[in-house]
Amino acid sequence: LKTGEIYQGRPFYVEGKILDWNYYGVPIYVSIISKEKYRLSIDHEGKKYNGIHKFGEPVVNDKLSMIINSDSTILNDKSVASIGEAKYLFRFNERTALVKKFQNALTLSMDEEATVINAFIEDQVADKAVNFIKILTETYLTNSISVQKNINENTITFIDNQLKDIEDIL
Repeated sequence: LKTGEIYQGRPFYVEGKILDWNYYGVPIYVSIISKEKYRLSIDHEGKKYNGIHKFGEPVVNDKLSMIINSDSTILNDKSVASIGEAKYLFRFNERTALVKKFQNALTLSMDEEATVINAFIEDQVADKAVNFIKILTETYLTNSISVQKNINENTITFIDNQLKDIEDIL
């Protein structure tokens, strides 16, 4: 039995929402039947679900709502035979827990006299770690520019008010 996390090159992607908090972290299994259909299996606290669905078809119950879409660049007539042998597992993660996981994995450092922040993250999937650092850096830069722009606008407003006060005095 081979297990591992797939970050890129997965034959399907999931969009969904958990409606019952108890379903965060519950393993959801997908077996691909054809390029149009898959089997969905959930077993949680004695409640079992096993059904066949079409890709792109909404799956809705009182616990969750989701759509599983196939990636047609990966899932085709030729690949179904080999991909269909695999049993895929995914989980919906609670946002706060996921943020905490990334915070714990992230290490930031800065030399005392440097203006550069060193960021390091440890993850099982190198591409995911690289993308996380890239997006973190982009977000930091965007926020830094926004803060600087706000400071500049406040400075201009202050100077304009000072000029008006001087003009009124003269």
